[in-house]
Amino acid sequence: MWSKISITAVIVLLCGGFFSYKNMEALDQEKSAKEGAQQELDKTNGLIADEKTKLEDAKQKANSYKAESEALEKQLAELKTEGDGLNSKISTSKTELENITKELADIQEKMKDIQKAKEMLNEIEQLKQDKASLEHTLATETSKKDTLEARFTELDGAIAALNKLAADQRARISPASLKTTINNVMGEWGYVIINAGGNSGVVLQSTLAVVRDGEKIAELKVTNVEMNRSTASIIPSSMVDGTQLLPGDQVVSVRPR
Repeated sequence: MWSKISITAVIVLLCGGFFSYKNMEALDQEKSAKEGAQQELDKTNGLIADEKTKLEDAKQKANSYKAESEALEKQLAELKTEGDGLNSKISTSKTELENITKELADIQEKMKDIQKAKEMLNEIEQLKQDKASLEHTLATETSKKDTLEARFTELDGAIAALNKLAADQRARISPASLKTTINNVMGEWGYVIINAGGNSGVVLQSTLAVVRDGEKIAELKVTNVEMNRSTASIIPSSMVDGTQLLPGDQVVSVRPR
């Protein structure tokens, strides 16, 4: 009897231990599941918190974008207004440009006339220079011509003088321009030495007159001619009575009448 009770007690204890083990296993599983659920919940809460943060950031960015959008719209409106003003200015500038282009075309036409005028002025200036050059050349040539004519006249005079001198020499006549003086008187020999010779045109065998105080007092016949002096014999029949020739008395040429 007691053995049955003992067996029964043992069976009950075993069954209780078995159920207790199963309960503990179930409890552990439930606890593990609960912990897993808690972790999932924490994870979800973290994700929710992250999403809230992102949402806040998105809201802030949205507000910022809205402010920027409003500022941009304001700038766009200002730019549009400014653009309208620029369009008006551009239209005005186009009109002014057309006017300026037309004026420029007119100026270019006028410049052509001015260029022609400049070319004409240049031609006139060149002609003036050519005229001045020709006038200078003409003046130079005229001066040369005058010089040559003067030289010809001088040469003609010289030739005439030479011809006359040759004729006078052939005629034994000293030049009319001869004016000299007696250097020495050789009375006992009947001749004098005068201070002129071939360089003054004294002609051999020409007749000279001795003048004192403007009066002829004697005549001489040239007998010898040197470069700077000559010798002349005194013509006795020409001597003024009571007159004696002296050094310094003037001697001139005697020209035939």
